[in-house]
Amino acid sequence: ITVDGTETDGMTVGEGVNLIRGEEGTDVVLGIFRDDFEEVTDITITRQEIQIDSVRLEIRDDNIAVISVYIFNEETTGLFQEAIDEILENNVQNIVLDLRNNPGGLLTEAINLAGFWIDGSPVVKQRVGDEIKVYSAAGIARLEGIQTVVLVNQGSASASEILAGALQDYDVATIVGEQTF
Repeated sequence: ITVDGTETDGMTVGEGVNLIRGEEGTDVVLGIFRDDFEEVTDITITRQEIQIDSVRLEIRDDNIAVISVYIFNEETTGLFQEAIDEILENNVQNIVLDLRNNPGGLLTEAINLAGFWIDGSPVVKQRVGDEIKVYSAAGIARLEGIQTVVLVNQGSASASEILAGALQDYDVATIVGEQTF
């Protein structure tokens, strides 16, 4: 409801986030209201850097691997490689790649991930003026032939759209969900 006493009604998410952000180690007071609260409750939090792994793997009891990619950052390819190693060790034959609410990030990481399904083929082409630059997948298509479903929603943007689109274009995955960003 409030950030340091400032009402958030009518603000965009970005405006609210900018109010919450600040120098690490400093406090910010959030006015919170939930259904189980009688009134707005002030909660003081101390600002700090948030570390979130960009990739999470769950191998379900039905032998389906769910790989959630939250953002494409410098760690994504390495973490994804670790997840793939575990999937292949467990002989999983079905993958759900969850890109919902993934805002994107580094294009190179999305291209690297595409390379686990498609090897050496163009993932995306970029036109700058009259020049067209082609970005191709490299690596070994270790997931080739493994049935894959990609989950997307309105929060899937940028690099996540490129990855999902490439996997769909090469017919190596089925896209399920909502229109992306």
